[in-house]
Amino acid sequence: MQLTRRERQILKLVSRGLSSKEIAAELGVSPKTVEFHRSNLLRKFHVRSAAQLVSVAADHLRPRVGKGQA
Repeated sequence: MQLTRRERQILKLVSRGLSSKEIAAELGVSPKTVEFHRSNLLRKFHVRSAAQLVSVAADHLRPRVGKGQA
């Protein structure tokens, strides 16, 4: 699944337990912008809550290991 750079940023912060208001302050955007991206993430992962989102999105938060690397 393709996530935008901003969606990946927000996903990482949601996984740390930050609220939309806290995420907005950290990223320098409005809370409504964060809610927009959170909504997109919930839709893309077919979940209804932040807890479910973090659970199913764990693979997207892990660093990628390239070919030939261990």
